[in-house]
Amino acid sequence: MDNRILHSTLLFAGIPEEECDYIYEFVENKTLNKGKALFKTGDECDDFYIILKGKLKLVLSTIDGRENVVSVIGPKEFLGEVALFDPRPVSVSAIALTTVEYCTIKYADLRKILDKHPLVAQNMLKILAHRLRRT
Repeated sequence: MDNRILHSTLLFAGIPEEECDYIYEFVENKTLNKGKALFKTGDECDDFYIILKGKLKLVLSTIDGRENVVSVIGPKEFLGEVALFDPRPVSVSAIALTTVEYCTIKYADLRKILDKHPLVAQNMLKILAHRLRRT
């Protein structure tokens, strides 16, 4: 993967490109086909996800099987951060609306990144605060 992809996200804004090399040691690239689930409600999750291309919908399923779309996540956005701080099963399902190229970082590795680059933690908090304001 080209280091500029993550460097261009709001999460890694302000991190010098050469420092992104350290971050890339922990990154695994993956692809998810349209209609497939990245994770489902109730799954255990120990990965942090950054979307590179494509879109995912985050849905809550009702008892009668209907889906309530909570959010749509696209390129340069992330998800899975809640379980980093509150390690309970996920409360939504993430379903690919298109073919999705994404990368994962294990939580243990993300903690190393946050320790070495506190600016990433600050960026994450700013993004989460912005999401809360929109709800």
